[in-house]
Amino acid sequence: MEKWFLSLPKDTKLRMLSETESFGAFFQLSKILLDAPIQDGGISTDEIRVVACKLGYEQPRIQVKLKGDMAQQFNESQEEDELFDDQDPMGL
Repeated sequence: MEKWFLSLPKDTKLRMLSETESFGAFFQLSKILLDAPIQDGGISTDEIRVVACKLGYEQPRIQVKLKGDMAQQFNESQEEDELFDDQDPMGL
């Protein structure tokens, strides 16, 4: 079934992915698409992420460009967050 699914046109695969009725089905189809090389019918992570966001399975990522002191402060706070994440496996 994987070969058949990967042989479908890209827009058909994305439509089928967006019409899944459960997270489990979405996850299984996404795994097939992500495991396959793009030249063999796979689809990029970014394109699957767009579908996941539309279905409410993932929050969209926001990219912000900061300048000067704000960028430095942001980078320092990210490093602190990473330190805390390593120390607390429960994320608390």
